[in-house]
Amino acid sequence: MEEKAVRLRKEAQGILPGVERAKLIRQARKAEAAARMQDGFPPLAYSHPNSAMSQPKRTSQEAAKIPCGTPRR
Repeated sequence: MEEKAVRLRKEAQGILPGVERAKLIRQARKAEAAARMQDGFPPLAYSHPNSAMSQPKRTSQEAAKIPCGTPRR
């Protein structure tokens, strides 16, 4: 899958900006995501430490202790 992504990106570089180029870049991103999933890594959107998906869930008691206007973690 990574080879496919590299090939699609190289092909997109040779094309003027437009619909076809955007399509190739989108396909390359999908191929990169598929390669990451095959390797057992999470998608990039969830790998950031501040991502909502990486934060532990709060119980209702913990949430009630947070005063209004306080930034959430």
